[in-house]
Amino acid sequence: MLPESDHSLPCRSAALALAAALWLSQLVWRVEINGAGPYRADIAAYLQEAGYVPGARRDALDASALERNLTLRYPEVAWFHAYVSNVTLVVDVTRGVPMPELP
Repeated sequence: MLPESDHSLPCRSAALALAAALWLSQLVWRVEINGAGPYRADIAAYLQEAGYVPGARRDALDASALERNLTLRYPEVAWFHAYVSNVTLVVDVTRGVPMPELP
């Protein structure tokens, strides 16, 4: 039989594991860039400079501001959509089709 003080050890371990899992789920662990084509490396470098990196807190990431900043930085891109899905920051890039020159 376990001494009385040892009964709480499994409960403490479980509580600690739960707290760690909850804390870790509040961080972004992966950054995914979709559809960027030739802009992928430059967008990845920009995200790194701006602090959108694995290990960043989810609540510190402003997806709307990121979309605006990317749109200003890459005017030739039709649309950016940034969002956090679980522990992944996703940046979807929709490249536009250049308008044909008129005669």
